[in-house]
Amino acid sequence: MTIKSIILPAAILLAAASASGQHSVVFDPTIITEPPKGIVHDMLKRSTTILMQYSEEDYEIINDRYAYSKYVLADNGDVYLYRPLAAIKDNCYLKLQRGNGDTLVAHLPQAIYELQVPDFDGQVESTMFYAFPMLKKPGDVFLQPDTVTGATDYTMRFTLTDGVLKQVDNDRYLGMITDDFTWGLIAEKDVRVDSFSGVPNALPASAEAAVSDYVLKYTDPYLGETYKMTKGAVSDGKVYLRNPLSPPGASQWIAGDIDGNKAVMKYGQYLGVDTVSLLHYMYFMSALYDEQQQELQATGQLELNFDSQRRKFSSAGPAEAMIINAGPDEPNPAKATFWLNPSFYEFQSQPATPVTPSIQRYYVFDAGNDAYAYFKFEVQPFDVDGNYINPDSLFYVIYVDGKPFTLTPGVYKDLKADMTEIPFDYRDSDVQSMGAYVRQVYIYQSLREEQLGVQSVYRCNGVERRSSICTTGIDAVKTAGASQASGHAYDLQGRRVDASTRGQVIIVDGKKILK
Repeated sequence: MTIKSIILPAAILLAAASASGQHSVVFDPTIITEPPKGIVHDMLKRSTTILMQYSEEDYEIINDRYAYSKYVLADNGDVYLYRPLAAIKDNCYLKLQRGNGDTLVAHLPQAIYELQVPDFDGQVESTMFYAFPMLKKPGDVFLQPDTVTGATDYTMRFTLTDGVLKQVDNDRYLGMITDDFTWGLIAEKDVRVDSFSGVPNALPASAEAAVSDYVLKYTDPYLGETYKMTKGAVSDGKVYLRNPLSPPGASQWIAGDIDGNKAVMKYGQYLGVDTVSLLHYMYFMSALYDEQQQELQATGQLELNFDSQRRKFSSAGPAEAMIINAGPDEPNPAKATFWLNPSFYEFQSQPATPVTPSIQRYYVFDAGNDAYAYFKFEVQPFDVDGNYINPDSLFYVIYVDGKPFTLTPGVYKDLKADMTEIPFDYRDSDVQSMGAYVRQVYIYQSLREEQLGVQSVYRCNGVERRSSICTTGIDAVKTAGASQASGHAYDLQGRRVDASTRGQVIIVDGKKILK
């Protein structure tokens, strides 16, 4: 399970509803990405009420209280609000012009987001969205652009008092529309941006020398037993585990106390900002997971068994959950990443022969139906003895008729250089992950060769070892249609997802689908 960032769902935008009527409104497509010089107020907390509309009858209201925010107070008194809608992950600002006293006025429309959706031919369709005031339709929650009042100057008002930036037009939402007044089906109101004084955990200097690679082993509700590399340390009677969500180089640490053969990580530790999703306050929590109800019942601490010889920490039972939650509220699967039955241990870096990959399927090139070929296989980060190996040091090579197959720029548009050895965790629009270990590589040509193969390559401590090459005739694995399809759905990060969930781009048997 992963934290559900408030991200802009392409499917929702593409299915947006249009407003009617003629309007003399000027749409300037310039997005403000660099505000003028001024005082930057950073590391702020943003709270808002988000309305996401799926149809006239189906909608969702989200109270988002812990998003990262900032604003720039320009020298002339204007304010530039970063990411005016929580849906927007791009670097943009909304200009609020100084009015009377503490009042700030957003003169709208203002360009804030350019949606780019690639099709299967690699062509990109762009749609510009503009911030605009929205009103409720009488009797329901469906919104419409505020053009029904006959106004010609569309504004939304804020105040900035004692460092608190607050929306004061509580009867209106700030939404997004296109230049033909199509609503993007997402809007916010009750926006408030203020300070936060939390201090995240820090790794003490005395423990820095003890930091090494650690393996987090856990149960994924979809994928079963799963592994992940992170960092850890044992020092001065304490254990430190780096936040498994942290990007490389991030320094967010969960701390625990060791007592003999036990260790305890206390509930509610503040870890810092999630720099990827920008959900501001990341907290460590613990809970028991009810799989049937899909509920997390908070516990006061995560208790672990400690094997000092192996530097291994293990949870007490399969329902135990280690959680990273967006905010200090009660944990729930919609706002948290959680790891069931977690254990973590110090990784022993040593040369190893990786296990041989296995081939699953080859979908043939079908120009008539605009269907590209792709090669689907499984590469596992384990050695031949079943030990987990570092995926950062693992690569794979595709073979065609016994010769390495090279991915080249131009044919593979996301590449900047030839790639023959593909890193295990490499992903782009042409090299996809279908779960934890299954990889799918598109082949943009008709192959007449008789044999495909794939091989794993592991480099550790200056030593390279290769698996055997798994080969099979194309006729044995090729598939022309979807009759043998699994029907399993994955997101663009390769995680198994529920195919019925709206507002997402998913991959089902090699095909990208906007839900």
